[in-house]
Amino acid sequence: MQLFSAAEKRRPLRTRRRRRRMLLVLALLALLLGILYGLSWLSYHPRLVITEIVVTGTDRTTPQAVEQFVREYLAQQPNAAIARSSIFFYPRREIEEEIPKRFLHVKTAIVTRPSIFSQKVSIAVAEREPFARWCGEECYVLDADGYIFALASSTPKYGMTYIFSGDVAGDPLGQTYLAGRLTGVLTVLERLGQRGYAAEKVIAENAQDFSVLVSRGFYIRATYGANVEQLIRNLELALASEALVGKEQTLEYVDLRFGNRVYYKMKGEAAQGVE
Repeated sequence: MQLFSAAEKRRPLRTRRRRRRMLLVLALLALLLGILYGLSWLSYHPRLVITEIVVTGTDRTTPQAVEQFVREYLAQQPNAAIARSSIFFYPRREIEEEIPKRFLHVKTAIVTRPSIFSQKVSIAVAEREPFARWCGEECYVLDADGYIFALASSTPKYGMTYIFSGDVAGDPLGQTYLAGRLTGVLTVLERLGQRGYAAEKVIAENAQDFSVLVSRGFYIRATYGANVEQLIRNLELALASEALVGKEQTLEYVDLRFGNRVYYKMKGEAAQGVE
């Protein structure tokens, strides 16, 4: 009489379960591959790819150039599993980010489709508005955010009051002037203008200081982040002092970088403090 251990009796049941699990895994893999193949086939179907691109909102940027750029962007990776030009899988967010990088005049681009099965893509472009000039060896145009986007020679000067310089190294195009600090500087310029000291030129001296040439012919030296009201008050007190009253025509600069201690320099003379 032959006896079998309990382990030997269970072995066939374990084998059957293992085979069923393997078959289930293979079936799921086959289903997944079938779904992926179906999605790939659908993404390349002529009725489900983008055929029309309409660009609106351009003035200085050629709409045909934007359209061509998007078509070429969608045509990249022609052998990808999923077509980039598919109406369901096209890289909308990437296109919105890439257009301003390619066309510096463009500030934002919004990509939409009119309906779920539409093969048309609409691109609404918002262009940058000239705000001021930045001048080094050549002059360029920047918007109110400080983004330098064009040569000044190719842009109308209407509305460009200020001239900026400094802070930018290398090719200015695509750089942001005084990133994180421009808003504060513009506040200073606005308050100066309100008090009768219209700003004409701003020079970024270094990471801490800047100078402003005002229409009265002298420079004002200041520090980024300084209290604007205190700065204006110290300026007016200095100009009303016995040392400077009525002498603005020969004044070279007023230095407001040291709190309530104000320094000035007359043309051809050494710097002095206001007593």
